[in-house]
Amino acid sequence: MKKIFTLILLATATASFAELANLQPAITAALTEELEVNEGKLVLTSVRPLPNVEVPKGFPLIVKITQAPAGGLGAFMTVKYSVIVGDQSRGEHTGFFKAALLREVWVATKLCNRLAVLDQVPLKRKKMNVINLRTGVWDGDKLADDLQIIQAVPPGTVLQPHHVRRRPVVLRNQTVQAVIRHKSLLIRLPVVALEEGAPGDVIRLRNPKSYKEIRGTVVNSETVSVKFISSSGK
Repeated sequence: MKKIFTLILLATATASFAELANLQPAITAALTEELEVNEGKLVLTSVRPLPNVEVPKGFPLIVKITQAPAGGLGAFMTVKYSVIVGDQSRGEHTGFFKAALLREVWVATKLCNRLAVLDQVPLKRKKMNVINLRTGVWDGDKLADDLQIIQAVPPGTVLQPHHVRRRPVVLRNQTVQAVIRHKSLLIRLPVVALEEGAPGDVIRLRNPKSYKEIRGTVVNSETVSVKFISSSGK
């Protein structure tokens, strides 16, 4: 009888030190690692109640993802995971989650007009849920005057890569100087730009006398650099 009573006391003591674990942070951390979420903060909301798991004080709680979401990171995800307390398995479970990916991004506070210079448009840094932005976000750290908005961006829109481009300094149908260098030889001739371009862009050009089309690299608003090609093609 004394032995039975001792076992009852031990069981009661163990239970009194056990707590119901909040699995959500552990699942979030495990899924963040599994999906390699390096930019932004993953936030999960369980659609269904999570299992009750008792964890004695001092015992580690480990959650392992056994089957990641089939479609990868998304606004709704089904995840299979196992729970381990200490060295004891507490079973495998299936979780259904709503998800958000919070990142600090550039957001339009007013309408951004097409072709406006980036340092002159109304943008503000703000933490937003970007999990549904499949093309990513524009992650420039400053609003430079050599960039511009390609299309009108409505208020409240997160700035994305396809909204921004380098501002062209050479415009279509503009006459510029083509500079051709070969050893000590330097040739300059006027050409017509057939397309616009920013510094470093390779654009199509036309010789207004011969009407021959060539390609050159934009140097600045007045000059393009053209590679020398010998008559032999070498």
